[in-house]
Amino acid sequence: MSKISWIEGLGFVSTGLFVLLGLLIVWLTGQSTHLSCVRLTPTTANCLLQRQFLGVIPAGQRDIANVSEVELQEDCFDGCTYWVELLAEEERVSLTRFATYSRRRAQFDQQSLAQYLVDHPVTTFQHTSPPEWIGFAAGLFLAVFGSVLLWWFSRRR
Repeated sequence: MSKISWIEGLGFVSTGLFVLLGLLIVWLTGQSTHLSCVRLTPTTANCLLQRQFLGVIPAGQRDIANVSEVELQEDCFDGCTYWVELLAEEERVSLTRFATYSRRRAQFDQQSLAQYLVDHPVTTFQHTSPPEWIGFAAGLFLAVFGSVLLWWFSRRR
């Protein structure tokens, strides 16, 4: 059994981080969100935000009291990304755990929620946002490619 050189150790560590990054991206972008709201007053609603990984595995839920507004947020520092925030009494809650490069998708989510908040006769609201499949595929590629590299490096030893 030979001793591992520092450059090989660095390669293993960096490839391992490559795999972990891919798994993190898969986890974040593979989540769908389901929002259920019930109107309290003509201007506010109580909502339950549920997240599921690939629509099957529960990934958390959150009660949001007194939602009064919804905003489309953007960050164009290095390419534009978009996300939707629900505005409650003392907090802002992001609809998803990741930003998307699709303004159209984020705008659709924002408009659906905004319409519910101003449409007074409607007392309940259901909205589902699917996973971000392009990000999921990219993260899966990183994780699989990194795993194959780790396997190949270990077989060479």
